[in-house]
Amino acid sequence: MPELPEVESTVLSLKQEIVSKTIIGVKATWPRMIEPYSIKNLRKQLTGLRVDAVSRRAKCIIISLADNDKPLPLALLVHLRMSGRLQVADSSRSPHPHSRVILCFADGSECRFIDPRKFGRFTLLSQEGLEQKLNQYGPEPLQSSFRAKNFYQALQSKKRSLKPLLLDQQFIAGIGNIYADESLWEAGIHPLRAADSLSFDEAKQLLKAIKRILRSAIRLNGTDFGDGVVHNGRFKPRVYGQNGKQCKRCGKELERLVVAQRGTVVCNTCQR
Repeated sequence: MPELPEVESTVLSLKQEIVSKTIIGVKATWPRMIEPYSIKNLRKQLTGLRVDAVSRRAKCIIISLADNDKPLPLALLVHLRMSGRLQVADSSRSPHPHSRVILCFADGSECRFIDPRKFGRFTLLSQEGLEQKLNQYGPEPLQSSFRAKNFYQALQSKKRSLKPLLLDQQFIAGIGNIYADESLWEAGIHPLRAADSLSFDEAKQLLKAIKRILRSAIRLNGTDFGDGVVHNGRFKPRVYGQNGKQCKRCGKELERLVVAQRGTVVCNTCQR
């Protein structure tokens, strides 16, 4: 599943490729991906509007809309889910066979939502509806206002194991399996540790690791596993998916655990 770095990388590309473009049509081969409108209603709502901005919240892409130069209290909320990605291409180029929803622009380009598994969602929301959706998410880990003190206090109120807590989007936004494993390894903290067992210094170290790992992954365009979800991702996980290999810190064998029904790779020697 695309996580915060992959979604942020997509947003950075879309800012260059679709902002200020006018929508002249919408096509869909899998209308069930559209919420809550039918393709006919979505087409009617969007045709003639301009893309005003593209941003991210948690693992969601927000496409803000405008009528000419007047921003509207209306936005598209795109969730890539397990296998979704957005591709901008000229309309003369044949769409990928897994293109499910396509925004057509006046300049002849298209923004194509490609999703082999069909789990992604494409939702048109009012400003109020958007705020309600986004308020369900926890704090953004890369916000400068999210500091070690806040993180430590939040951890102290939870008795859950760290790994499933980091995956809880209401606790902290945007982290998934890849970057939870990477951050815990970087901080030298075991994924099964109870959240409220961390000292302030350990919480500070973990938050520092989370921020460093996420920023590094964004800079490298995320992680690419060759499944078509992320193109040209250059981030190389040091523990995620590396079970059976040597730990790059202590040289011991990395082990695979199942934590909250999720595959988790850990070094039982240097993660405590």
